[in-house]
Amino acid sequence: MSISIAPSSSEPDAEVLGMVLGAFGRWADRAVDPAAIEAHGSLPGPVVSGAGALGLYGLAVPEAYGGAGFGLTATARVVEEVATRDRSLATSVGLHNGLGLHPLVNYGSDALKDAYLPRLAGGMVASFAATEPEAGSHIAGLRTTAEPDGRGGLVLNGDKVFVTNGGLAGVFTVLARTPGLGGARRGTSLLLLDREQPGLRVGAEERKLGIKASSTTTLVFEDAPVSVDRVLGVAGRGMEQMHHALTWGRSLMAAGALGTARAAYAMAQRHVAERRQFGRAIGSFGQVRQRMVSARVSLWTTEAVLRAVTRLGDEGVDIGWHSAIAKIVASEAAWSVVDDALQLHGGSGYIEDTGVARMLRDCRITRIYEGANDVLRMQVAGQAFASGSPEADLAEVTAPLGARGGARLRPMAEDYDRDAKRLRAAVEALRERFGLRVFEHQVLLAGLADALIARYTARAGFLRAAAAPEGSPERMLLECAWPDLRRRFDEGLQRSLDVDAEERIYAASEADPG
Repeated sequence: MSISIAPSSSEPDAEVLGMVLGAFGRWADRAVDPAAIEAHGSLPGPVVSGAGALGLYGLAVPEAYGGAGFGLTATARVVEEVATRDRSLATSVGLHNGLGLHPLVNYGSDALKDAYLPRLAGGMVASFAATEPEAGSHIAGLRTTAEPDGRGGLVLNGDKVFVTNGGLAGVFTVLARTPGLGGARRGTSLLLLDREQPGLRVGAEERKLGIKASSTTTLVFEDAPVSVDRVLGVAGRGMEQMHHALTWGRSLMAAGALGTARAAYAMAQRHVAERRQFGRAIGSFGQVRQRMVSARVSLWTTEAVLRAVTRLGDEGVDIGWHSAIAKIVASEAAWSVVDDALQLHGGSGYIEDTGVARMLRDCRITRIYEGANDVLRMQVAGQAFASGSPEADLAEVTAPLGARGGARLRPMAEDYDRDAKRLRAAVEALRERFGLRVFEHQVLLAGLADALIARYTARAGFLRAAAAPEGSPERMLLECAWPDLRRRFDEGLQRSLDVDAEERIYAASEADPG
């Protein structure tokens, strides 16, 4: 029996969303100084309280509890805009509205919702604690345990690390092993705990490469007494609940990555228009044009993927697989765009005053947290072997595009539809050769994942462009993106079948380096 998630609240119209974004922009102009915030090393109290007063911490709280009641698409748009101003603030807001709120909103009892959601909508910060010293990507290896205390309650012991918002949060959602609770001998559960929880100690702030003002701490539980009414949803199903929460978390993290990339691109636009060499603006030179167009195409394709994924989430679709792709696409595009922005600034890009160096530091973490991209690639590829039927498992990337888009886009649609046969053949070849042992061949699966990601991105971009009129920038950007997406698909598919290359890698990794 799977956990069902109701569709998100109906989306606000463009005017309401525009009002929220406008109010944030006016406040950020006077209150958000990213260089000063980074130098401070933590989010200043006035910034956190100001964000709370604006309702940024209540975006995903239902209206009945005083929040905005935004669905995933609208929440992502706001997080994206916050990230154009400061990534540490966006990390706090995104984590709060995603992993921080999702479990309580979807699984909390009426009593817990009544007690906490109005305060969370008003600016109290939420956090989520799952990662442990020995349980990062291998979250099933967690050791934090809540056991019966013999008096009808639980006692919690264990350590959590890399807890975003840990130093700010008034409430924590904690993933813990709960053996026997709810009849699951090895089950896990999500527990909602106050900051004042007896037996809870919040550690010091971590010093980080980027997002330096974002709060990151440890949590230590030492014989912490927990009432069973603090269990969210069905006891013993915490892992499943966490995976649903991660679909929001990864989508909002992807939105933050897109916002950072947008800010870097805008900064590069200004620089190449103003910087003159050899008597003219450097933006007129061919290589500069090439970098700028490449960055613009990356922004456009990332936005197409993210919007497609969040719309599915708002429709109540399980977007676990989709959100993993969105997270990979956005985090890797952001790194590329910000790196290009720094390159286009030349030496000044390496100087702190421009702000590009800070953006580069800030976006590096996005390829690691909420699922390292290497691990997520295994999840993306694993979808191809979910049930034994490529047609069912890969329906999102094998359904034909057909005659959409008119004559100009038809050759692209035909290429895409022909490639579905090649994709299915590659999956069947891997299945026939390795059977269930295919999951031991990570080098091959990484290639398959890249082919699937390229195909997902191509489909999202194509559908977006096909809905736009002839001659629109949308169609022009698709035409620029298409050759590279085809190349990525081809290369990924080739790597997925190159068993000899995988064997060479393994042999070289075991050779004596001398």
